[in-house]
Amino acid sequence: MPHPICSPAGHSYLPRNLRLPYRAEFDPPRFAESTDYLFGVDCYNHGYFWEAEAAFEACVRTIEGQRDQERFFRALMQAAACHLKILVHHVDGATALGNRAALLLRAAASELGDRINGVDAKSYAKSIERYLDSVLDTDPPVHDPKCFPYLEVATGPRRLH
Repeated sequence: MPHPICSPAGHSYLPRNLRLPYRAEFDPPRFAESTDYLFGVDCYNHGYFWEAEAAFEACVRTIEGQRDQERFFRALMQAAACHLKILVHHVDGATALGNRAALLLRAAASELGDRINGVDAKSYAKSIERYLDSVLDTDPPVHDPKCFPYLEVATGPRRLH
């Protein structure tokens, strides 16, 4: 499973000298308007974990210095990496990344409140742990969409233009 941008076998490969550090358009109070953030959520929920990680990394670059927001996005990045490890049957890596994601989500929630950028962070941390318990019981571990911890973002009412 090659990285889509960094690996020559990836579908969107670019040599390092042509890649730019992408910064998302993201403002925490206006998260529901961030197409970059919501694109990352969609990628994650549809199993495009490398792309989700890249979108969340771009959000981190935008909010540098906001430690608890950074924790939230790093948790999402760790969760995406956890799912990649499950797909390649790396149990130890998946376990470590999933546990780290849950820890970061709880740490961010302790400072920012349970709902961060539309996500119930504490509930999502539990969902990741439940998924790991279920999936890692199989040998080899197999992705299970029925118990997958989909990211649910409450965006509130939206106006159509």
